Amino acid sequence: EGVSGLRAAGIDLDRAKSARHVTLKLNQRVLSFETGPLSTPFKALNDCTDSLLESWGLDPEQHRQYRPPRWGNMKSVSKAIASRYPSKALRNGQSGIFEMRVIVEADGKVSSCHLEKNTIADSLSSPACQVTMRDAEFAPATDEKDDPMRSFYSTTITYAMNP
Repeated sequence: EGVSGLRAAGIDLDRAKSARHVTLKLNQRVLSFETGPLSTPFKALNDCTDSLLESWGLDPEQHRQYRPPRWGNMKSVSKAIASRYPSKALRNGQSGIFEMRVIVEADGKVSSCHLEKNTIADSLSSPACQVTMRDAEFAPATDEKDDPMRSFYSTTITYAMNP
């Protein structure tokens, strides 16, 4: 994300031409992989990103330079979601992680929600989409001209038992 707050849904291929390695760092451990030029695989990743955006009904061209939507009332929506922790999961001490993606329209309203379950617990389902669709308040994404645009917002929801 740059100084202006603009993001790009994709990788700058001009900059990728000069990349010759990938470095991963975890704490004090560093791994470096010599890869050679990365513009071809990064182009494939950009094509994949465009396809993904299109499958969500979004315009990849608009997402070349954009400011993502901002969630104005995340704390209150998070509390509402947490207060609806499924009782059976609570009794069984189950926790879980969900990935949530919403489509935010140019007027800031949420038009759709998708929840991906990353854990397996039959009694753990999440009301996150219902609560978010009903209560969330977003400032919409904006394009490089600062005009509101249809975009997406992704977040992770973790249900965990307090020790």
